Amino acid sequence: MWPFKKKVKEEDEKDSNLKIQVIPDEFYGGKDPVVHYQSMVLKKNKEKKIIGDLVDAGVPTGALLKNKKIWYLGLAGVVILFLVLSSWYYINLANKNKQTIQPVVQKNTIVETNNIIPTDNPVIETPETVVPVSSTASNAPSLNELPLSFPEINSANSVDTDNDNLNDVEETVLGTDPGKWDTDGDGYYDGQEVNNLYNPLGFAPVKIIDSGLVKDYVNSVWSYRIYYPANWLPAAVDSTQNEVIFTAANGDFISVETYQEESGENFANWFARMAKGQHYTDLISYTNRFQEEGHERLDKLVTYFEKDKKVYVLIYHPVNSGSIFYRNLMQMMVNSFRSSLLSATVPDQKPMVLEPTLSSSSVNNLQPVVVPSVSSTSVSSTI
Repeated sequence: MWPFKKKVKEEDEKDSNLKIQVIPDEFYGGKDPVVHYQSMVLKKNKEKKIIGDLVDAGVPTGALLKNKKIWYLGLAGVVILFLVLSSWYYINLANKNKQTIQPVVQKNTIVETNNIIPTDNPVIETPETVVPVSSTASNAPSLNELPLSFPEINSANSVDTDNDNLNDVEETVLGTDPGKWDTDGDGYYDGQEVNNLYNPLGFAPVKIIDSGLVKDYVNSVWSYRIYYPANWLPAAVDSTQNEVIFTAANGDFISVETYQEESGENFANWFARMAKGQHYTDLISYTNRFQEEGHERLDKLVTYFEKDKKVYVLIYHPVNSGSIFYRNLMQMMVNSFRSSLLSATVPDQKPMVLEPTLSSSSVNNLQPVVVPSVSSTSVSSTI
C-alpha cells in the first residue's frame, strides 16, 4: 500500500506542474471570439511595427542592449571622438600662439685684436672693422630711468705678495709671477706696465694690446672702445648696448653704462639726478692714458667720462663685500677707455734709472715707483 501511495503522490505533483490552457470566456455564453482575436492580432502587429521602426532607426532593442560587442564598439567610438576633438583644439591653439610670437635677433659687436707685433718702437693702434648693428643711438635709455647701482666704498685690497701693484689674483689672470716684482726683467714693475697699458711679460716697449693678454671691445652704437682681460666674458645687456658687462672667473664684473644728458644739463646736474646715494665730493678729476678727462671715485671702483652730452660710467661690481680682487685691472680698463672710435697711440713710458734691489725681508715694504705723468702733447690720435 505504501509504495503505491507514494507513486500516486509523485504523479499528482508532476501533473500539477503541467501548464493548463483555459478556454477564454468568449467561447461561452454566445460571445464572438473572432472579434476578440482580431484586436489581439492588431495589438501584436502594432508592437512589431514599433520595434521594426526602432531597429530601422538604429535604436537598440533589448537584445541589442544585451550584446557586449555593441557596448565596446560604442565606447571606442566615444573615446576616438574625444581624442579627435582634443587634438583639433590644441593644434588650433598652438597655431594662434605661433602667429603672435616674433623672433628677437641681437647682434654681437665685439671686435678682438690678438695679433702679437714684436717691435722696439712704440706701436700705433690700427683701426678695426666694426660689426654693424641694427640698433642706433635713438634707442637711448629713458631720461626718467632708475638711478644707477653702485658698490659700497671699499679700500680693502687682496694679497699682493711682491708689492708690484698687481695682486696675486690679477697676476694669475695675466700670467705674471706673483712672487716677482718685475716678471719680464725689463726695468718696469708689473703693475706699472699694466697701468700704462704695456705688456708685463714682454721686454719694453711692447704694448699690452699686442700681447694677447687683453682684447679691445668696440661699441659702435655709443662710439667707445675699451680694453678688457682676454679671459673675461663681455656681454651687452640688450640690443641697445647702453650697458655692457665684463665678467671675471670669480663672478666679479665691471660694467660700462652710457647715459644721455638732458638739454642744458651738465655733469654735476646729471650726477645729482642719476647718482643717488653718491657724493660729488668723493670724486677727483682724472685723465687716462688716452687723455680722456673724467671723474674718479676715491676708491677707484667708479669712473665717469663725459663727452658730446653723453656720460659713460665704469663701475666695479664685487660678488661680496670683502677684498677687491681686480682693482688694478679696473684701472687698466679705465686708462684704455676712448669715447670715440678713433685709433690712438699709447704714450711711451719713461724708463726707470735704476731697478730696485729686492729681498725677501723688504719686498712687503716696497713702495711703488711713481712714473712722471705724460703730457698731452705726447699723445696723438688719428681717425
